[in-house]
Amino acid sequence: MSEQHSDDTLRQIDELCNRPIESRLVLYNISKELNFGHLIRTANAFGVSEIIVVGRRAMNRGGHCRTYGRTRRRHFHRLHDACRYLQDDGFSICGVEIMDQAVSVIEQPFTGSTAFMVGNETIGLTDQQLDHCDHFVYVPQYGTAECLNVNVATSIALQQFANWAGFSETKKQGGVFLSN
Repeated sequence: MSEQHSDDTLRQIDELCNRPIESRLVLYNISKELNFGHLIRTANAFGVSEIIVVGRRAMNRGGHCRTYGRTRRRHFHRLHDACRYLQDDGFSICGVEIMDQAVSVIEQPFTGSTAFMVGNETIGLTDQQLDHCDHFVYVPQYGTAECLNVNVATSIALQQFANWAGFSETKKQGGVFLSN
């Protein structure tokens, strides 16, 4: 390895180690239009730094409650390209899915900046999505429902991550959180 290449690699490692922990949300294969707006609002509420939209560019923004313009988004045509971008930027990819190898999100099994990949409302994560994930979490349940709405499960996972990462709580006043 050349000395220049080695110096560049060390500089990249140093930059990754010294930057703040972030979360991102990957939206791919979401079938219910209204969930896009709700997921944007949820991502914003829990401090997600960027939403990665894969596939379609047009989406229903209903339910976003004025957070659409305040939430950074990046579009990719292919899931592979989105995941490569995230991994090259130092993010692990965490699938939110009910499966045997998933760890309870309550255990907060995070190690650094994390991109959360959520599944389709009916079938969950596709095989392609599963292959791109570095690890998995699930939201434990205590009743008889088979699963949670994708936005509810995402909310719980992102809140647990924000708590683990020590994100600063947004100030509140008059029954709402301030939007700066």
